[in-house]
Amino acid sequence: MISMDGKPLDPVLLLKSHGAVLGLAVDWIYEHLYWTNAGTHSIDVARLDGSAQRLLIGGLAMPTGVAVEPLLGLLFWAEGGSSPRIECAVLDGQGRLPLITSAIRNPVAISLDMPRRLLYWVDSGMRTISRVGFDGQHRKTVVESNGYLDRPFGLAVFEV
Repeated sequence: MISMDGKPLDPVLLLKSHGAVLGLAVDWIYEHLYWTNAGTHSIDVARLDGSAQRLLIGGLAMPTGVAVEPLLGLLFWAEGGSSPRIECAVLDGQGRLPLITSAIRNPVAISLDMPRRLLYWVDSGMRTISRVGFDGQHRKTVVESNGYLDRPFGLAVFEV
């Protein structure tokens, strides 16, 4: 790792898990790092200093994107595989709630509009960018593509 001034940095967190990290989210209030692990089919969490690493939610088919809303204490994630979905839970992994379970094929990334309490996701299977309220209501397709969303891997929302 290199700092902005070009000096080398020591790594803060060395993951002790096997598999591909497909999503990453930082809780800047409680200073936790969340990530999806496709190899262990889980969402893991650790403190930003690298300590207290643990499995938070297991048994996921193919976890991809993850996002955190620490002001409300919510964690959101996307899953691909045979039953693609988007779910949420509280930050300790309890109280899981499915938000999107139909008309979804391969959600690869998610992002939050916190002031409006909206979750956005990009679906490479549907070639769409869609959104839904944090409560699972008011779903809307924002962008439909005939080809330029073939292989998306990230998504960011910025309020104008």
